[in-house]
Parts: sequence; C-alpha cells; structure tokens
Amino acid sequence: MAGTSDVIIGLVSRREEADEVSKLASATGCEEHEIEEMLNNDRIFIANRRGKTIGFIALKTAKEESAIEIRGLATNEHQRRRGVAKLLIKHAEKEARNINADKLTVRTSNDNIPALALYQQKAFKIVAVRLGALVEHHGGREIMGWRGISIRDELILEKAL
Repeated sequence: MAGTSDVIIGLVSRREEADEVSKLASATGCEEHEIEEMLNNDRIFIANRRGKTIGFIALKTAKEESAIEIRGLATNEHQRRRGVAKLLIKHAEKEARNINADKLTVRTSNDNIPALALYQQKAFKIVAVRLGALVEHHGGREIMGWRGISIRDELILEKAL
C-alpha cells in the first residue's frame, strides 16, 4: 500500500474527531440520523496523516458475536484511490480477529460501484441482495446515485476471516 506508511489509525476520542467523521460521512451521502447512530453506537477509527483526519471506518459488533459489521467507511476526496480505505479495512479485520469474530460484513447500495469494487478486491463476496430495499427506505421513490444510477437495492457482502 504505497503512500500509507505515514497514516496513523486510532479510535475516535475527541469531539473534533467526531465532527470530522460527521463531515466525511455526510459528504458520502449518509443521512444525519445514520451519522448520529454511528457516532453513538459504533467503534469508529480514524485515519490521520500529519494530524489531519483523512478517513474513517465505523464498526459494530453484529447480533451474533461472531461478526463485525462495517457501518461506515469514507476517505476525504483527495485521499481516494491511495490505499487509505484498504488500510482501514485491514484495521477492521485486525479488530475483528481480536474479538474472535469469524467474518466482516458490509452493506452498500447497487449504485456504489467504487465501494463494490473495493470490497471485492479485499475478498468480500456478495451474499444477499435486498431488492427494492432502498426505494422503500426513501419513501417509495428512486433517487439518483453514482453516475446517474438509480438507487434501488441493498447488497450485503461478507468476508470470512
């Protein structure tokens, strides 16, 4: 992962860091109530470079204690395609192994081609598709997502550890 040797990952511990997470999550389309839920319920790790927050990953222990769910992952736009998201996923794998979890899960929308590519490059496999789930979430209407793709379905991916 060239270009990530100076990145430090740590648990969010200050209000300023939580504010940075909120900004990054909002920029990726997370709704305010989703961000608040993440900040209140998840373990959130931030990636820092030279004291500046450049990304985050939010992790939640799934109902079955053998899984960790990635509930949020984002990097600032200047850090995309530079290995930071892969580094954060690697950190999530380490955290999951530390609690003896046997898999990582993540949910994303059908339009999020960059995320689908990233997760599959990191050995995640699509295990379920919830057809129409995001139309229902948005009050019965399709909204436009990445590059004009209608946001309709939720894809669930897993990685065995």
